[in-house]
Amino acid sequence: MTVAKLAGAYVAADGGRLQLFDDGTLQAEGLNQDDSLLSGPGRWSLAADYDTGDIRLTFTYAPGHLGAVGEELNITGTSEKPELYWYLGDADSCDLHLLTRM
Repeated sequence: MTVAKLAGAYVAADGGRLQLFDDGTLQAEGLNQDDSLLSGPGRWSLAADYDTGDIRLTFTYAPGHLGAVGEELNITGTSEKPELYWYLGDADSCDLHLLTRM
């Protein structure tokens, strides 16, 4: 997967939105992260080690959080129609926050 193929707009079933730009910046609104919502600007990159996720997100300012907030996303789907997800709570619960390409 490449930055160019992942760049684009994504939406979650609950209305959360994520825009990944090909220059490595992002804009998010209302992304469900366990007991809080992530919104705001930030940066993103493909993970080099793939230990915790395929994509690293860093929010430079997230309302309700002190300082920068980091999150990892995983990639599923196809290169033409990628989907992004992270686990809500324990990964064993298989409760996913899924973002589909708009």
